[in-house]
Amino acid sequence: LYTVPVTGGRVRRITPAEGKEGAFSPKGDTIAYTRGPGAWYRKNYRGSSNDDIWLMSADGTNNRRMTTFNGQDHSPMWANDTSLFYVSELFGTANIVRQPTSGVSKPVQITSHKDDAVRRARISKNGEYIVYECGPDLWITSTREGSSPRKLAIE
Repeated sequence: LYTVPVTGGRVRRITPAEGKEGAFSPKGDTIAYTRGPGAWYRKNYRGSSNDDIWLMSADGTNNRRMTTFNGQDHSPMWANDTSLFYVSELFGTANIVRQPTSGVSKPVQITSHKDDAVRRARISKNGEYIVYECGPDLWITSTREGSSPRKLAIE
């Protein structure tokens, strides 16, 4: 990941190698990002190309690994400054999970698709909804606890 001053100037790399999918926290002081060499996806892959979620200060310092699952974790999304949503294969098929950024608690599964993986998950600006692809369909879920995902009707 790189930064560029708004007023112009030189590009500066702020992540170690293999940083991608950066997302600023609502306060703007922390960036969650995916780190790993994986540029492709294979269901249930385990190996040296696994991706994990990392956190760092907005200036590129204080890099710390948030996930350690031996599988794919990607697409970090902030709902607030203490809670992060991301896509993980931790529970089998790739689904959306939520985890406090403190790292004290384990991930909690938000969606539970079995046949197809969650892809291209994106959170709304206010942090209340996540829209994603699963199979040939678009789905939406609330970030509130106990919410159920629903398929969007597209005609």
